[in-house]
Amino acid sequence: MAAVNCWEVKGCGFDRAAPGREVCPAATFERADGFLGGKNGGRACFFIPGTFCGGEGPCSTRDKAERCMHCKFFHDLKSNYDATFNPANFRRFVQNSAARAIL
Repeated sequence: MAAVNCWEVKGCGFDRAAPGREVCPAATFERADGFLGGKNGGRACFFIPGTFCGGEGPCSTRDKAERCMHCKFFHDLKSNYDATFNPANFRRFVQNSAARAIL
């Protein structure tokens, strides 16, 4: 069974283009593809600036910290991936992904 991504859990629809609507950065952040088993940034939305938290427009870093603390998806991933669920591991994953793309 494939890992679910934030847009699938939230049902926001921001994973695809629609008239008058942008696509969420989590859905297009390809260097995060595979992080915690997700597609693009689908399981790393909390680490990606400007995501559309809660189906609203781009979320500031300050708002993101507050909203993630109240997000069930965030807490589920944190409890299931505690050892790897942190910004340092995410940065390392993204950097390694960028290095692989160069090779």
